[in-house]
Amino acid sequence: MTAQSQNNTMVTTQVGGTVHIRCYTHIHGDELVTWIKKDEDILLTAGDQVYSSETRYSVAHGRHQGLWELSIREVKLTDAGLYECQLATYPFTSYFFTLKVVEARAVIHGGPEVHIHTGNRLRLHCSVQQATEPPVFIFWFHNNSMVNYEAKRPLEVIVSHHYSSTLVINNVTWCDAGSYSCEPYNAVPSNVTVHVLEGSISCQYKAEVRDTREPRGPPRVPAQRSAGLRNPNQPGLRDAARAQLWISQQQCAIKALQTGLANVVPATAAPEKCEMEM
Repeated sequence: MTAQSQNNTMVTTQVGGTVHIRCYTHIHGDELVTWIKKDEDILLTAGDQVYSSETRYSVAHGRHQGLWELSIREVKLTDAGLYECQLATYPFTSYFFTLKVVEARAVIHGGPEVHIHTGNRLRLHCSVQQATEPPVFIFWFHNNSMVNYEAKRPLEVIVSHHYSSTLVINNVTWCDAGSYSCEPYNAVPSNVTVHVLEGSISCQYKAEVRDTREPRGPPRVPAQRSAGLRNPNQPGLRDAARAQLWISQQQCAIKALQTGLANVVPATAAPEKCEMEM
């Protein structure tokens, strides 16, 4: 980059990161450079000396490159603005740089509410957006406990590239309900709530909510929910074993109707039985 083309350069960084603003002065000889926060009229450095009370500022001089580099650690949103690289020539020569500060954010796709049945596979994908540098780490938390290195739980954390992470649970249980958080380094975390419902391995019927004001009596299985069930008196099902299977399936459907929505495990409620140590 030439000294002239660097003027009015836009430099972008993220909150919490480190930014380097480079000013090339080789066409002017080895002149002394002063760095100024122009929009606030604050003197930051003069030569190799830092005059700001902020310890986050530092300056480096590459003599053979004709380079003066201003560095800012632990960048804040208030660091955004106009910076001046002023050379001690006569008259003064100045180059201006605009610093733009963005806030990196984690995003869990499919949130903020996820419903899943026991026995199914849960996959939560988190990506880091607006980041100007890869996060040092991306941690996953379940109910405020980090699970990245949890050996007692059957889960897996997959890092596909530096800006994303995926949490996978192959066989969901009641214990997996609750709040999940994706927390990358130097980024705003993202949260999702997972609700676990009773699985459909032995009973494939959804609960039907009944009006409590109706007369009590044996629940009726709606036609669309009993599709595939056959009367034991029909040909092919007259033997006692298949008749008993038909009766068991009817009892399963009745139980589902009576249960209603009670099988849903609220994310905020702890499961009654959880053999897994959290």
